[in-house]
Amino acid sequence: MLQIFHILFSCCGFVFLVSVAAYLLPQLAILFAKETNFVKRYGRSWAFITGGSSGIGLSLAKKLGRQGMNLIILSETEQNLKNAKAILNNLFPTIQVCLICADLSKDPNILAKTVLNQIDGLDISAIVVNAGYGLFESASNPSASTLHMFHSNIVGHQHLINALFPILAKRRPHFDGRKWRRGCVIFTSSVTGCFVSPYNAVYSATKAYLDHFGECLSLEASCLKIDVVSIRPGSVKTKFHDRIPRFFVMDLINLFQQSPDAVASRVLKSVGMFVKVDCGVFAVLVELMNKLVDRNLYIAIAQNIYPFIPDIKKLFEENGK
Repeated sequence: MLQIFHILFSCCGFVFLVSVAAYLLPQLAILFAKETNFVKRYGRSWAFITGGSSGIGLSLAKKLGRQGMNLIILSETEQNLKNAKAILNNLFPTIQVCLICADLSKDPNILAKTVLNQIDGLDISAIVVNAGYGLFESASNPSASTLHMFHSNIVGHQHLINALFPILAKRRPHFDGRKWRRGCVIFTSSVTGCFVSPYNAVYSATKAYLDHFGECLSLEASCLKIDVVSIRPGSVKTKFHDRIPRFFVMDLINLFQQSPDAVASRVLKSVGMFVKVDCGVFAVLVELMNKLVDRNLYIAIAQNIYPFIPDIKKLFEENGK
């Protein structure tokens, strides 16, 4: 009997090691890869970036602009758009920069029509679903911002994908010397999409949706010669984190904070190689934890630990009052 248990545990250990290796090897391969040149891979064309006026989106815009890609940047703040265009025109005077001022949380049908009207006739080879609105609040005491976040992160972006992906699917393929490719779709998800935490339920769920949608879309997209990447960054030094309350758990996570440029670089390294990519030490640690600990077990442990963490406990007490 002991021998049977020994064999079973050995088999389980082998399967776990294979699973970990299968996860880590692609992540390491991306680390040492070169950034994909979009002009060479898809031809000189346009990249459409939501949230491209700051943070990860602006870093991606700079990298693509440096390669010679023309840029379409969508943001809800006109001044941020003008600032971003000034930066990009100063750095790369030979490219074109088109600005679209729109709120992703508003009527999605009007949003899609507005975008289609402004990009009419432009040869778009890259769609970057990057804009993200997030906040830290209790599900038992939601504000109007909760639905604003839901519509911004999911509804608005889904309508844009429905409008733009068919155009990309009909784009004439470009031959890069080895393969014919039409373009790519990039999703900026988040490690929170697979990491359960309190006061973050809606934001985490919206990022989980984008992450899984990217995986599902990749199967159909590959048949159409379209690359798909869904990247899950950990903590990133952007204005987003300025809105999150400071407490002990976040301070620990922010020890592994990375720059927007590092995330943008990993995105470009991933294109054409892998679909699902983690970015940053914290994101990798979370995924390894998910492989080691069953989700139900983790939730059960967290349910018994979180209420006693001083910072979290304080938030619960304030919510109760």
